[in-house]
Amino acid sequence: MSPDRSRAPKIEPLQTITLLRPELFTAPNGLPIHVLRNVPNEIFHIQVEFGAGKIQQIKPLQSAFTAELLFSGTPEKSQFEIQELLDVQGAFVNVEAALTSSVLNIYGLVNNWFPILEVVDEVLNKASFPEDVFLLHSRASLQTHRINMDKNSYVARREFLSRLFPNNPIGKVADDEDFERITAQDCRDFYRNNWTNNVRQLNVVGAIGEEEIKRLMQIFDARHNPQVFVPEAPQLESPQTVYIEKPNALQSTIRIGKILFTPKHPDYFEMDILETILGGYFGSRLMQNLREDKGYTYGVGSGITTHEHTAYFFISTEVGKQHKDAALEAIRFELERLREELIPEDELELARAYIQGQVLKSSDGAFAQMNQFLYAKRFDLPENHLNQFLEILQAITPQRLRELAQKHLDWNSMTQVVVG
Repeated sequence: MSPDRSRAPKIEPLQTITLLRPELFTAPNGLPIHVLRNVPNEIFHIQVEFGAGKIQQIKPLQSAFTAELLFSGTPEKSQFEIQELLDVQGAFVNVEAALTSSVLNIYGLVNNWFPILEVVDEVLNKASFPEDVFLLHSRASLQTHRINMDKNSYVARREFLSRLFPNNPIGKVADDEDFERITAQDCRDFYRNNWTNNVRQLNVVGAIGEEEIKRLMQIFDARHNPQVFVPEAPQLESPQTVYIEKPNALQSTIRIGKILFTPKHPDYFEMDILETILGGYFGSRLMQNLREDKGYTYGVGSGITTHEHTAYFFISTEVGKQHKDAALEAIRFELERLREELIPEDELELARAYIQGQVLKSSDGAFAQMNQFLYAKRFDLPENHLNQFLEILQAITPQRLRELAQKHLDWNSMTQVVVG
């Protein structure tokens, strides 16, 4: 019998998710290496976490520039020669600088494991940050920064973070002078102090054997430093309202939010559900109001950004300049409606279905499952945190969601930034 395609399929609750558990290998100096080896492909991914983040830098941009230029050359090899060696082996590397750490990502074929790591080892031992490459990079970065400063969204995000976190590294933003003052020697100093001897952990996904793990230990164990510095939780600042006028702007960027709490907080995962209903997907209330009903914007959304020691909730959109006041009022209306009215069951069921799909997506495949393991480790969550979240998702009620909105989504507690 053919299915009746005039009716939507029945939505079934997602019961449990089984995650792969990485093996833990501990090198002689204590370096932890987490490995997912039971994978059916020939590709590997290595994540090397260094204590080389924004909080370790002495000058603005040190962490970011050092990460971006790590593979820019050694005394024996140019940037082009290093890249050519990696290309020949089918490898790709990138370095991500964050608040409390930097992460070196290495992708490649398991068959080329050893020659790829030879190149990486040489760079980590001898990175020289050549003056000519640094100069080109710094000039290009300054030019990009100046171009971005003409973009409302870029200015609004900087202003929003600096107002929420005025005395915290999260809120420290770089200006023209910082781009002009940073030098290649600053990168060399940061590299020497934070990259050569500050490896925290290794995480590997790939069908590797004992010899491959042994080589990792040989390269990285001597660089191990188990100390992790996490800044203190920021003090709550009084909410502020900021309007930066741009006379020639056709649009205004709106960014609204507040300091929240990390996944360790008992309300976090319920707030994640509430935030999704408010603005976390295409069927959210903010999208329905500002885009579908009023046509103020192409897109509006909300989210929660987490760090080890803090987090913040935000709403972000761009609207026609003539609609900025009406858009702010519409956002306020949706926040107050969540605080005053119960969410209808059919709307909650739609959000549940969407969130379940996102949970499945976030755990699909070995790479994603390693990320879930690291997320739990980062915030000291139980290994079955996804299943606990699914239980919360199925059990949450409109009454509880309204209670959370009353507790955490007071309009008067929000910092508002409008640029344009």
